[in-house]
Amino acid sequence: MKNKIVFPTLVIILIIIFSIFIYQNNKNAEEISQVCIKNNCFAVELAKTDGERQKGLSNRTSLDKNTGMLFIFPEIGIYNFWMKDTLIPLDIIWINENKIVYIERNAQPCLETFCPIFNPNQTANYVLEINGNLTTEYNISEADIVYFTD
Repeated sequence: MKNKIVFPTLVIILIIIFSIFIYQNNKNAEEISQVCIKNNCFAVELAKTDGERQKGLSNRTSLDKNTGMLFIFPEIGIYNFWMKDTLIPLDIIWINENKIVYIERNAQPCLETFCPIFNPNQTANYVLEINGNLTTEYNISEADIVYFTD
């Protein structure tokens, strides 16, 4: 009789814990204000909607050194980026969960009709854009762990 009661109770407890974990992860994605890699943290603007992701950092004439934009995607996938109407060089960092999977270093501005498309050939659910050459200056590389804070 005891085993018949313990098993359903354990399942219910595990479901509750899993639900809290899922809620916490979704909540955190909405509240991220800083992305840290190694000893370097970047205050970020979030691009969560299709419109925000499409606009990105286009038409910006400058970006403070330790700031950037974090693109948050609803699911893990391969996301191509380009520099159309972007006026400043950027490092583009693809992140899968909390690990850097690809970096396009010092991507140059493009005001042409046809701009190069950067394809990571890696799945990701976040992309971080920061000032060009900062990944080199801060020795940030693929496989580095990324921390998100609110």
